[in-house]
Amino acid sequence: GRAHLLRADSTRPPPAKAMAGLAFIAPPYGRGLAPPAITALAKAGWLSPGAAMVVELATSDPFEPPDGCTVLDDRRYGGTRLVFLSWR
Repeated sequence: GRAHLLRADSTRPPPAKAMAGLAFIAPPYGRGLAPPAITALAKAGWLSPGAAMVVELATSDPFEPPDGCTVLDDRRYGGTRLVFLSWR
């Protein structure tokens, strides 16, 4: 009852009606879309202070978190990489 699933382009999200404390970001592999998605979500008001994020990438994908993010953990499972972040 407290979760809301929105299927949209995360690099162009609609304005948030409420902030989220948890975000799962799984862009297509190999396109470098995770940092722009995080930045766009923050600008649209989706990320509450201290929000946790899980970003799914291919293990070969480079990832530089945008300003405002703190990397908490970085794990690899076969060909998949999960980066756990906190928003400022």
